[in-house]
Amino acid sequence: GAEGEGGEEDEPEVWFDKVYGVIAWPYVFLFRFTIPDCSEGTGWEKWYLVTFIMSLIWIGVLTYVVVFLMTRIGCALHLSTAIMGLTLVAAGTSVPDCIGSVLVARVGEGDMAVSNAVGSNIFDILVGLAVPWLLSALLLHEVKVESKGLYISTLLLLMGLIVYAGTVLVQRFTLHRWTAYLLCSAYALYVAYEITAEVLGWHHDG
Repeated sequence: GAEGEGGEEDEPEVWFDKVYGVIAWPYVFLFRFTIPDCSEGTGWEKWYLVTFIMSLIWIGVLTYVVVFLMTRIGCALHLSTAIMGLTLVAAGTSVPDCIGSVLVARVGEGDMAVSNAVGSNIFDILVGLAVPWLLSALLLHEVKVESKGLYISTLLLLMGLIVYAGTVLVQRFTLHRWTAYLLCSAYALYVAYEITAEVLGWHHDG
């Protein structure tokens, strides 16, 4: 009986792994032949720099493809770039970070998973925005931001960080399931507010 119950509980995870394997197969095939495996015992340990560079190249290529496709979908659905950026593009470009955090969390490295998520967002803001703006400024081009609700969005981001830090401190740096429900609910409310604000014109002058 216990084995049967355990099998039933593991069945959804088995199906998920199968579906994920089928979807990920083309990428696994490409990565296996373009990114050297520099793990110990493979004979490619000295190629770690090539592995790092190729990983960055693939992340850049896939991110460009995601942004390009999401932009086209937004145009077809007559959705503003602000809404697409806040929802589909943001989610799509965060998938690598999410997968990385899940993988390290499953092997017991919870601190690395959390640090990856936080560090990635810090990098996105301080480098991912700064470098393109710097290059554009050096080329004497202006960077125009369509959405006028930048201050409110920044304030909401700060509030989200406060909620996250507060929950971590209250739980003494131990994350529970209800923490995930709380953070996911907060994100859903944020997206709902931003979409409503864009549709109703709250972020536009006049």
